[in-house]
Amino acid sequence: MTWNVADEPVPPGTIAGQCPMGCGETLSVATGGRIICNGPDCPHPKAVDVLLHQHHDHVVAFSSTGFTIEHPLRERILHTMSACELMDDLRALDGMPVTEPGRYRAVKHQPDEHSESYRGNQIPWDFEAEV
Repeated sequence: MTWNVADEPVPPGTIAGQCPMGCGETLSVATGGRIICNGPDCPHPKAVDVLLHQHHDHVVAFSSTGFTIEHPLRERILHTMSACELMDDLRALDGMPVTEPGRYRAVKHQPDEHSESYRGNQIPWDFEAEV
């Protein structure tokens, strides 16, 4: 996608872009600066606002049979999901790096000799249970 500063202006309060729920170019700025969809059949008019205000970490769901990863939007935008370090690190493990199945936020930590010694040199990720 390329952005051109000379693009035609949109009416005040209208957002140039598509609703992530598939409604088309139906976004606008609501009271308080929140972005909403004005599509009459939109299943989630506040989807853009949710995306802008949620955390931007990986979320991993661990189960007794494996794991699934919700990748942050930056990996989709930058086309780097296929080179996800977390995926590679988890695949290299025998079992889960957490004690209980569930959903966890995964944040890569900066390794140092102290943190690696107590982690047993597993993988450079911290997992925080989601509530």
